[in-house]
Amino acid sequence: MLETFRPRLEIPSCAYCDQPLERGHVPGCAVAQPVSFEEEIRAFEQDVQAEHADEHRKREHFAAHVRFFDRVGAHLDLEYSKRILAEARQYPGLVVRRENLQMLPRVLERGLDLRIRFDPSAHGGDPYPNAALLGTGAEGLRIPFGRGFGKVYSGAEQFIVGFLPPADMRVAPVPDGSYVHYRGADRAYVRMVSGNVPRERLRFVILRLPRHAFPESEMTSTEQLQEMLHISRLFVFAHHENEPSRVG
Repeated sequence: MLETFRPRLEIPSCAYCDQPLERGHVPGCAVAQPVSFEEEIRAFEQDVQAEHADEHRKREHFAAHVRFFDRVGAHLDLEYSKRILAEARQYPGLVVRRENLQMLPRVLERGLDLRIRFDPSAHGGDPYPNAALLGTGAEGLRIPFGRGFGKVYSGAEQFIVGFLPPADMRVAPVPDGSYVHYRGADRAYVRMVSGNVPRERLRFVILRLPRHAFPESEMTSTEQLQEMLHISRLFVFAHHENEPSRVG
């Protein structure tokens, strides 16, 4: 279990003008050309691959996420593990899946429904596993953490979205005899999902970054001491942020 995340007091500075990266100050301020959140993600991926992402750049990238999600109504939750387990106890049928890094920001910024479709060019056009149930102990999270579905961006950064499926959404288990690589508990949680997710049904987004791409100054003491491969942070949509934390 992760310990409670406590943000550091110091505020990272912009790489271009050295001003504090407070709300409203975006990467590429007045000194450089403004960049969108999607462009920031792509640029950071290139920096990581080229080993140009120093601590300052990592802090700037993380700050860009905090600002973006705040702007679209999802706020950093300081108690990641507690919140996820509370969600799992209250909503074991909540669906989790890894989303495309380019598509999800566009959907959130424009206030659109999240559309989930089966790719007609994949698996002969038949439905296929593309999501999982969260489960009562959040066991289902290991499926989107470990596997990408559909046309998911293949870079190091990951977005895992959690939502309550509307009544008209298809959420089907994997048929017997198919996709046999899903075994045991994983097979019990994996689902084939299609339909539209209205904005109000979105519960949270998990940002997952490789340890080497996450700012050390923003790690907890446990994260700094343990050799973790990835670091995760949770953003909860404001219309739900005060509910599940009261459970249990």
